[in-house]
Amino acid sequence: MFTPGGLSAMTPMPGIMPAHMSTPMAYSTPLHQATIGPVPGGVQEVIYSGKHNGIYIYLARILRPFWDTPVTVELSCQTPQGTTVYLTSNYSSEQLTEALELVRDLSDFVDFNSKFDAGGPSDLMSPAHIPARLRFGDGGLDEHTRKKLQAEAQRVEKISLQHVQELLHRVEEVLGLWRVLLDHQLHLLAAGLSQDQQNQLRSLTFKTLVLSGKEVCASLVTCLINRYLDDNATVDAISSRLREVCPSLYSMDDATCSKANELLQAARFIQDRNERRRHLQESLRLLKAVAQPLQLTVVCNQLAAVGHYTGIVELCLAEAKKCDPHDLAQHFYTQGEQPEDGQGMQAYIHRMECYKCITETLGYLWSAAATVPQSPSMPKTPGPPPQHDPSHMAIEQADQHREEVFQLCLKSTDMLFHSALYDWLFATNRLEKLLEIGTPYLEAYLKRRSTQSTDKVAALDLLWKHYEKNSNFMAAAHILAQLAQRHGTDLTLTRRLEYLSRAIMCAKSATTLSGTTHSGEFLHELEEKMEVARLQLQVQQALQRMRDGAKPLSHQADIRDAIEKLQADLHDITTLYEEFADRFDLWECKLAIVHCANLYDSALIENLWQNIISKELLIPGGIKSMDQLTSVSERLVSIMRNYVSAERYFPLAFIVRHLETHSCEIGIDLRWVFLAMLNIGVSPTRLLELYDRLFKSRDPFWQTVGQPLHLLAVLHSLLSYLAENPSRIPSSDRRRFNLVCLDAVASYLIELQANSSDSSVRRLIAQFKAVQAQLERM
Repeated sequence: MFTPGGLSAMTPMPGIMPAHMSTPMAYSTPLHQATIGPVPGGVQEVIYSGKHNGIYIYLARILRPFWDTPVTVELSCQTPQGTTVYLTSNYSSEQLTEALELVRDLSDFVDFNSKFDAGGPSDLMSPAHIPARLRFGDGGLDEHTRKKLQAEAQRVEKISLQHVQELLHRVEEVLGLWRVLLDHQLHLLAAGLSQDQQNQLRSLTFKTLVLSGKEVCASLVTCLINRYLDDNATVDAISSRLREVCPSLYSMDDATCSKANELLQAARFIQDRNERRRHLQESLRLLKAVAQPLQLTVVCNQLAAVGHYTGIVELCLAEAKKCDPHDLAQHFYTQGEQPEDGQGMQAYIHRMECYKCITETLGYLWSAAATVPQSPSMPKTPGPPPQHDPSHMAIEQADQHREEVFQLCLKSTDMLFHSALYDWLFATNRLEKLLEIGTPYLEAYLKRRSTQSTDKVAALDLLWKHYEKNSNFMAAAHILAQLAQRHGTDLTLTRRLEYLSRAIMCAKSATTLSGTTHSGEFLHELEEKMEVARLQLQVQQALQRMRDGAKPLSHQADIRDAIEKLQADLHDITTLYEEFADRFDLWECKLAIVHCANLYDSALIENLWQNIISKELLIPGGIKSMDQLTSVSERLVSIMRNYVSAERYFPLAFIVRHLETHSCEIGIDLRWVFLAMLNIGVSPTRLLELYDRLFKSRDPFWQTVGQPLHLLAVLHSLLSYLAENPSRIPSSDRRRFNLVCLDAVASYLIELQANSSDSSVRRLIAQFKAVQAQLERM
């Protein structure tokens, strides 16, 4: 779980340690009896001052049996599983004890004498050490040069002494640690290392262990602590001994972590809830008290193993604050995450790593709560069921833990953590959970995210829903209007209309609540935009039908580009008319735009209706079946129904005449035109009056096309239809309408009897007389 000794780095001091000495020599000579003379073997020495040469030489003699020798040797043992190779110490406990006592004596000697070593070093001030250019003729020095050289000599002397002390303390701690490890079966501890660590330990000499072997030492200490924990033994005694023997390799923080680990291990086997909670809380308190950064991933795994998920949240938030006490990360975040702010970026990265442990825990609990429960399996062995493992929980437990963790997260006052949490919800597509959040940080977060290059639409979508949920309807309406008018093809035109429709609903709610002039003006503006947007959708659909038509068009690419432009923005009504409807001859759309803009030009409107009718009726091959006629009639009825109540934009007489001329030319059913008019709501009285006036206008067109009786035939069909369907006429008007019809029939009979008596006239006279009799019976 923890890496003791991993809280500070050991800085190697190359060049100040002796190499391996091949000549055997006793190293038990006391310091005051040591002979300082030539040292056998290839000894590397960096001499900072003459005073300390003897200390280095004496230390070299102590460490001669260890320095360049491997710290471990392989030992083969026969086991029931076969031959097992262990790594054991290359030094005996007695050798280590003897060397450690001598090094401690030397270290105490240096520490004691360093208190009295404040004077300037006289050997450095001798004439031999003075450069020739600085000497006077009599060998003396000027006062300024003398003081400068003396200060420099003192500085060098101090540095040299510090190096000596640091080296001695390191050697002392490594020897002491190695002896402790040897007392606790080093070969078993080494077996607990990873294969890479074992290979590294196999190749280490004592020299490399002292200078750069702190990681290996820390790993061995971890194995030692874990061995105590595996045996359910307290770590207080071993922690105290390690703190005494090697305080830089096993710090107070390491001891605190070990104690916390012990409490966590004990909590796994405690059945009493209160006692278990007490152990977990105490462990969490100890972990929070550690001054140096923790290995959060390992610690969180241990907390999760005992089901202390809320503890993960508390610890990670505390660790985030610990690694950034001055809130540099928050300044970096609020200022737009500028890469020039190196310190802020580094603090931000560290805090995000802490928050990641929390979101990973939430993700695990979410997955566990959504897992389909498996049916209980057959036990493999008889006896009581195995002890409950907190890491394997039921769906209900996972859901409960998830909700507890999530609610604890929302109580945090760490703005950066809320940002990281919301980012995680976005990344995992749990947007509905964001809407349940009522923290003061959500609005600012969504505003910030809506300005970024990615997820703009999703962030704005959540922002208006957040406003609507909190009854801030006007703010929601403004966000919805902004969404509808966003440039880009990531939104469909249909989606834009939905946003506008929702914006109108929110604006109406805001207007109802506030009743201000501004609210009413904004609502009116939205309704106008909605009307124009519907026209834009109509134009787009017309272009899509044109593009998908059976006949390929030469300007297919232009149509495709126009559709994309209509998708990317909401356009004004002038642009829709000039750049789309007029350019591609979309007659129905042009009429709709003119009507929406409230522009009136009778000639333009009649021209538009003429083209609309011609486009529908003059289909390739002509109308040859009743089904085709029905389809055409339905399309025209759907168009005309939109304008029948607006007389200026629905010139009924012109439309009826134009429809009848096409009907006469094509030679289709006489009834379909007036039936279409009746279907869209034209009254029978007005329709009869219109046809009567059309007949009496004596238009030469009918003679030109060779159908002088066409309108009379249509009038007969209309009167016959109304006589057969009297319900078309309101009961209060039937008598009066009946008299009008009889007068009209009488005038038509007089007109027909005055014409030549060919067979078509005689047949039409007979038909009118039959209708006359039917009307008289009514």
